[in-house]
Amino acid sequence: MFSKLKISKRITMVFMLFPLFAVAAAFILSAFNIKSVLTDTAEMTRRFGTRASEDVGSLITRNIQRELVALSRMQALTTSIQFESIEKELDAACYMLKLTADNELVVPDTLKVDYDAFFSHFNFAEGVLPSENLKRIRQLESLRGVFMALYAQNDYIRMSGFIAADGVSYRYPWNYVNAKFKPERLDWYKRAVKAGGRMVWSGPYHTDNASLEVLNCARAVYTDKGKLLGVAFVFLDSEKIAVDALNTHGIIGFSLLVGKDGRVIASRETGVRHSLFNEKRKNHAPEEEILAAIRKGESRVFEHNVRGIELLTVTAPLKSTDWSIVISIPKSDILKQVKASEQKVVSDADLMENSIHDKIKAQALIILSAGAVSLVVVLLIALWISSCITNPIEVLNEGASRLGSGDLDTHIDVRTGDELEDLAGTFNQMTIDLRNNIADLEANLAAEERMKQELKIASEIQHSLLPERFPAFPERREFDLYAIMEPAYEVGGDFYDFFFVDSDRLYLCVADVSGKGIPAAMFMARTRMLLRFEAANGSSPDEILLNVNNELEKSNAACMFATVFCAIMDMKTGYLHYASAGHNPPLLCTKDKGFEYLELHKALAIGPMPQKAGVYVTQHLEMSGGDILFIYTDGIVEAENPERKQFGEPRLKEMLNSDRDAWPREMIDDVVGKVHIFAGDARQSDDITALVVKYIGDENND
Repeated sequence: MFSKLKISKRITMVFMLFPLFAVAAAFILSAFNIKSVLTDTAEMTRRFGTRASEDVGSLITRNIQRELVALSRMQALTTSIQFESIEKELDAACYMLKLTADNELVVPDTLKVDYDAFFSHFNFAEGVLPSENLKRIRQLESLRGVFMALYAQNDYIRMSGFIAADGVSYRYPWNYVNAKFKPERLDWYKRAVKAGGRMVWSGPYHTDNASLEVLNCARAVYTDKGKLLGVAFVFLDSEKIAVDALNTHGIIGFSLLVGKDGRVIASRETGVRHSLFNEKRKNHAPEEEILAAIRKGESRVFEHNVRGIELLTVTAPLKSTDWSIVISIPKSDILKQVKASEQKVVSDADLMENSIHDKIKAQALIILSAGAVSLVVVLLIALWISSCITNPIEVLNEGASRLGSGDLDTHIDVRTGDELEDLAGTFNQMTIDLRNNIADLEANLAAEERMKQELKIASEIQHSLLPERFPAFPERREFDLYAIMEPAYEVGGDFYDFFFVDSDRLYLCVADVSGKGIPAAMFMARTRMLLRFEAANGSSPDEILLNVNNELEKSNAACMFATVFCAIMDMKTGYLHYASAGHNPPLLCTKDKGFEYLELHKALAIGPMPQKAGVYVTQHLEMSGGDILFIYTDGIVEAENPERKQFGEPRLKEMLNSDRDAWPREMIDDVVGKVHIFAGDARQSDDITALVVKYIGDENND
């Protein structure tokens, strides 16, 4: 019955009945319960204070431990990222040094040396004369830009350079080395050579003038035949690393960068001096446990005593080196915070107990004295309060009904000055937001549809640039050809091309442009046009690559590049003339050996920098009837499955040898299908492109 009444009547009944029961209960119970309540409240307050102080102390200790662990791991992570970035840049410099030494980057004898800055960058070991090492000097001078970029890429780096095994040293931006130095006496040089091509971190060291303490990152560089060229290196400012990597963000204590041998590489102290890993305490058990954690690369928390000071110590390893960050703070600082918190909790509990006593006594008097008056007052104002509460609710209900029926212009006017007015305002704002969101959604859907349509058109335009009609030359019986390009996104950067330069010579090309999406597609279109133009003019493969590279480089602000394999195939003789610009090696199938990877002349991709004649080389081979040439991009061999394993060149070779009797179209369909099966649910990360030509030859020619 009660639940079927309107809200206004229910509120009126509640306001009428509640005071009756309240006053009656107050008269009966207050006299018996006040004393019991006071006693129980005092006991509960004391227990609460004791328990709260214990919980607060434990919570503060745990929070400080968590903050300390999080700080050490964050510092280790950010430092590792910085060091890994430095290693990558140094790897790139080593690669350029190796290419230069192997004569894969041609350094002309006419290269001028900046003699004004010569003695500030070059130095020579004892007994080494500059006049007898002009080739090495020119090689290093040609790579000045590499050392400049390496120096500039990170604020920690104070010097970059290379010490050749023949005693020629190049350092940027200036020379710290003693005029008579011997590379084999340098500790970091010996460590790098001993590491055999791996990156080595060491230090700290003092420069020759002892004005700067530095850390060293070095790597030995070898030729393809295993001959030591020298050691590329960077020196890093130890003090700046200490400021950044060992920043405790206001926590009183000390932080260290420590090697596996316990040697302190860098340190920073805030309010207390560190004494860990002191030689006099070398065999002390707590420090040995910390050293063991550092050697194992573990992140751990230790509580231990050093010279009578209780410390809380955490370790965090750096991924890029065998070093660890160690942060220690005195437990006395933690205990001070805990004690202060406990005292405050106890004090607040006492105040709360007194306040509760006073309030209970006051409430008892108020209940007894105001009970009778409240009955009369509540009865008079019950109807008025009921109307004040229910009228705005009815207005809200009506507005919600209109909004539910689709009237987005609904506006509710409630002026009660309380939560109901706030609710009405929220409701009105919700209708405005709903209208705006619907309009935005419609606009976004329209924009997304336009973008999809534009990408679809771009994809159609890109595919229209590629010859996709097969058989491409149905009137020619000397060969069979098929090609495919599957972009990773709507548009891609890979492309293939083929056409007859004259009646007997067929131009073939497969290329992979750096990047993805619209920029790569635009660079691809320009590169394809230039390659076709050069091929149509009768240029040889190496001339095609050289001329296109130098033309692209003139207007290539984004430094985009493309790897290219192009070839000219004579259909009468079966001779194949080809050249590569950093492209994946194609596979050639012969009757005797099956599919084997071609050995290509190593050369850089086209586009980023000007080149001179001789960088790209035309190679030759003769194809017999039944031989097959399989050209592809790295989207096939670098395709990954959900476990991040790559398809790989060995798998491609094995698959092709199992399909060596197939025709080009069947072969490509089988390869691409098996790549997709291998990748499974993993998203395609790169364009997949392949071109296969099977040489049949002149059937009338014996």
